[in-house]
Amino acid sequence: MPLPLIAGALGLAIDAAPSIVKWIAGDESRAAQVAEEAAGLARQVTGEADSNAAVAALRADPGAFVEFQKLMADKAVALAQEETAQLREREQSWREQARSDDAYVRRARPTIIYALVVIGLAAAATAVVVAWREPVLLPETIAALQWVVYALAGVGGLYVVKRSDDKAVERGQEPPTRALTRLASALVNRPSAPDPN
Repeated sequence: MPLPLIAGALGLAIDAAPSIVKWIAGDESRAAQVAEEAAGLARQVTGEADSNAAVAALRADPGAFVEFQKLMADKAVALAQEETAQLREREQSWREQARSDDAYVRRARPTIIYALVVIGLAAAATAVVVAWREPVLLPETIAALQWVVYALAGVGGLYVVKRSDDKAVERGQEPPTRALTRLASALVNRPSAPDPN
C-alpha cells in the first residue's frame, strides 16, 4: 500500500475511531495493518474499487462515514480485546513464576536484570576512569566496550527468547521458528551440488 494511501486511510480510521491511536502509536506494522483494513472497509462501504476513491467518497458522504465509523468501532473493540488477552497472558506468566517451587525460577528475571545492570555500570565506570586518567585511550576503550554492550544485548535477548519459548512449551504450544533457525535448517538441508565426475 503506497504511503499516501496509508496516511489517508489511517487518518480516516482515526477520525472514525479516535481510540485506535492507542493501539497503533509506535507500531508501524500494526498501523499499516489497520490502514489496510480501513481501506478495505472504505471500499466495502462505498462500493468503490479504488482505495483512494473510497477514502475520498467517505469524506464527502456523512451517511457512509457513519456506517464506516461503526465498522471501525468494531475494529477498535477487537484491538482492545487483543491487548487484554496479551496482558492476561503476561500476568499469568508472572503468577506462574511467582508460584514456582524452584526459588531460582522465581528470581530469574531480577537476577538477569541485576547482572546486566552491574556489568553495564562497570563498563561505564571503566570509560569514566579512562577518560579521567588517560584521555588519549578513550577512543580505544569505547571501541572495546562496545563489544561488552553487544554481549549484554545478546545475553538479554537470548534470555527473553528462550524464556518465551519455555512459556510456549508450558502452555502446550510449539515455540515459534526463529529466522536463524530457518536459515540454518535451509543450509543444512540444501541439495548438494552435482558431482562433476
